[in-house]
Amino acid sequence: MWYPNSSAAASSAPLWTVAALSALTLLSGLATLPARAQAPQASAQAQAQAQAQAQAQRRASGDDQLPPGDIATAERALAAQSKVRVPTTTIDTPQLSYEQLEPRPRPMWIEKIRDGLYVIRGPLGPCMNACTPNFPRDGMLHEPGDVAVRVTDEGVILVDDKFAVNVPDIVRLVRTVTPQPIKYLVNSHFHFDHAGGDGGMLARGVIIVDQKELRDSYDRARIRAHAPGESPHIVFDDYGAIYLGDAKVEMFHFGAGHTRGDTIIYFPDLHIIHMGDVVIEGMPHIDYTDGGSAVGMLDEIHDMLELDWDYAIPGHGRVMTRAEVIEYAHKLATMNARMLEIVREGIPRNRAAAALRLDDLGWDHTRSTATFMANDVGGYYDEMARMLADERAGNERPLLERLSH
Repeated sequence: MWYPNSSAAASSAPLWTVAALSALTLLSGLATLPARAQAPQASAQAQAQAQAQAQAQRRASGDDQLPPGDIATAERALAAQSKVRVPTTTIDTPQLSYEQLEPRPRPMWIEKIRDGLYVIRGPLGPCMNACTPNFPRDGMLHEPGDVAVRVTDEGVILVDDKFAVNVPDIVRLVRTVTPQPIKYLVNSHFHFDHAGGDGGMLARGVIIVDQKELRDSYDRARIRAHAPGESPHIVFDDYGAIYLGDAKVEMFHFGAGHTRGDTIIYFPDLHIIHMGDVVIEGMPHIDYTDGGSAVGMLDEIHDMLELDWDYAIPGHGRVMTRAEVIEYAHKLATMNARMLEIVREGIPRNRAAAALRLDDLGWDHTRSTATFMANDVGGYYDEMARMLADERAGNERPLLERLSH
């Protein structure tokens, strides 16, 4: 059964102070943001207390926190990264980066992560689906979103379903690991490389549970694309959970980042999360047309780290460790500081892409770099320009302007 709780989440926390924003203060500020969503107190108080105790024990040695304090130095930040806890358990399938995979097109495949949890990858091709001006051919192989498959003794819960054309293969691959039917599906966000199969899943009797902003964005995109079928029927606000058989799957909405309806899916008994496109194997992609935010994305990563997990399924690519996600956050913080400095120096908007240094971050030639350059740079510049305007106006805790719909 599924129990929504739209009032369970805490109110949104303000973004950090940007009065003297720089690479160092942005890195150090990562740890000062309070979490903005928690599980329902009434129905899961004992479980929440147990989880908090477990987190406290794991963090007793300063293990996995992002660099604390307003006066942190770069050396302190790097030292904090080296203290990230080492997982006490492993995942079942060795994870290969895109560079390690054989460089040729490949059909979809399924990998076991832990008992009861699998991830469906692929298909790999020159573009995720069809190459377009906004998603150009760049000489690398691409794939639609990673699908998580949570198997229980009463059915299967999926996270995401790729494009509509991929649904038959998803169903076929699920049947290779369990005879149980697919009962529920949760979307990480509305983009059609993750939620394009929703119509086919609904037609198969699958119950889809979506965050309410995500569902609204999906509905608008479906209508614009003249896509057949319906939109998901069940929504939650900032927190939801599905109880099926011996498993519990939790859904958290920490705010806008990649999109305005980003949903983090948590498998608490397995200590694994699905991050959607908040973190991917590649540089970030921010959908500013849907109210996305680079600063909000960093907030989301911080809030993810308040949960107790060791491994994370990204929106695209191989399963990541907690340490790798923290490293990703540091890179994003650095890139944010650089774009803010580009705006501060008065570099024109149309020259921002050329001025933004990515090579030392390893983001100058990833599978999402061309998408970022084609779609995101202008909105990214505008977001940092708003932050700079807030700073100059003396707003200590600026709230980023959201696009209205």
